[in-house]
Amino acid sequence: MKNSLIRKNQLESKENRKVKKASVALFVLSLLIYFVSCSPYTGWGDSADLAIRSMNWEANDLANTNRDYLLYRSIAWLTINLPFNSLEPAYSVNLLTAFFGAIGVGIISYIAGTISKSAIAAIGAGLSLCVSHSYWLLSSMAEVYTFNIALSYGSLLFLILWAKNKEKNTLWIVSAVLAGLALSHHASGIILIIINLIFLNKWSSPNNNKSVFLIFRYISISVVFAVIYFARVNNGYLPANSLLTNLQLVSNPNIFYQANIPRELVKFILFLSYNFIGISIIIGLFGIFISYRDRISASLPIIIWPSCFIITGIISSMPDKFNIYVMVYPAFSIFVGIGISYIMNRCGFVKGYKSFIFTAVTASILYFPPIFYYAFANVSSRLQMNISGARTAPLRDNNWYFLWPPKNKDINPQTYSIDALKKLKPGDILLSDYTLWRPLQYIQNTTTIGKGVKLVFVERYYSYGILNFINDNYNKSNIYLATNRPSVYYQLKSLERHYNLKRKGYIFKIIKK
Repeated sequence: MKNSLIRKNQLESKENRKVKKASVALFVLSLLIYFVSCSPYTGWGDSADLAIRSMNWEANDLANTNRDYLLYRSIAWLTINLPFNSLEPAYSVNLLTAFFGAIGVGIISYIAGTISKSAIAAIGAGLSLCVSHSYWLLSSMAEVYTFNIALSYGSLLFLILWAKNKEKNTLWIVSAVLAGLALSHHASGIILIIINLIFLNKWSSPNNNKSVFLIFRYISISVVFAVIYFARVNNGYLPANSLLTNLQLVSNPNIFYQANIPRELVKFILFLSYNFIGISIIIGLFGIFISYRDRISASLPIIIWPSCFIITGIISSMPDKFNIYVMVYPAFSIFVGIGISYIMNRCGFVKGYKSFIFTAVTASILYFPPIFYYAFANVSSRLQMNISGARTAPLRDNNWYFLWPPKNKDINPQTYSIDALKKLKPGDILLSDYTLWRPLQYIQNTTTIGKGVKLVFVERYYSYGILNFINDNYNKSNIYLATNRPSVYYQLKSLERHYNLKRKGYIFKIIKK
């Protein structure tokens, strides 16, 4: 009996070492893919916004104060200002995002391997996440999602590791630190901490007093490292009386897009399928079934945490919400790992063909999605179908931009912004929607081009009226629209009753009738 137990422990220890090696290997592979795929310059909208505020702490002209991301910007600022860093600032931020993307892949691999006690699970989970569409896309430009995933799923990982070895208090302490940092980064960290506390209590000692004391210490540590969040609430950056809004479980309504729960549920299913196109989606669903059937308790927080983002996306009136769901895909990848581990280790038909089947399945997981993304973007572009439904932008093919993850050749935001600003003189006014407003500002912040041109974010004048703003300023300055295709974002119906639009490259000059 004793020898059998020793043998079992030795096998588990050997498999744990394999899981660690597999997780490191997946981190390295993802790092190479994301670094090669990284955008060399600033992107549109949010990507440019983050780059601006990461390099310039005085650039507080936010479109939405809920998205300050002070913790990430602090790290990005340090990266930009490293003594040996001579890279273009936006490129530095892009590479930092890619780095956290690779860390996230390593963490997800480790979680799957730990839950399944299988290096096969770690490999399956890591590969499926590495090439999942939105995760790859948001690892190739300046974004904060990979950072949030590294913190949140890292916190869950250390809690799961602690549940397997309760003698190591360091593990739950690290979980608490990461949960606090996740809250410092974004208000959704409150939900993460609550989920962690539920499972901390579930997995802790049956002694009630010890459990309560452990929870108290976990909360205390989390609060200490969530200091940025509480400071922002106290300074009025986040309205303390609107917790649901802070969590973005309730968002401000979009006047151009109405929420529709059945439609958004279908869209989520389509998003999920696109991110795990091919055999991954089947194996992932199978992994969820196995986790439920075998009552794998460690999988419960992995289900509950991303479910919050599914609910947020479905009830939100924001049209382009693929980025919200990127918080869900790491969890699904874990179930891909659980599913493939079960198939390889416990299904009888695999015997004798294990190496061949494992090679075929992992190759399919790794290679089929990128091939499909490329083909789908290519066909959609040729057919001139705007599959993403996103607003148009000059020089941007929405199909390639949103459907094909790599951004290493995309300098169009820079090209457009330079071209537009060179056509203007100091004192001119350029009205733009958010997509264009931020890359235009980035050029103003990093070059001498466009100095003296006033860039105006149109959404700030919706209640007052774009027409009223133009009437107030028409006799003082030349006014232009920054767009290749004037749209409802500029309240065109009222505008065109009084003014003509004259194309000037990729901008339009406003001329009174």
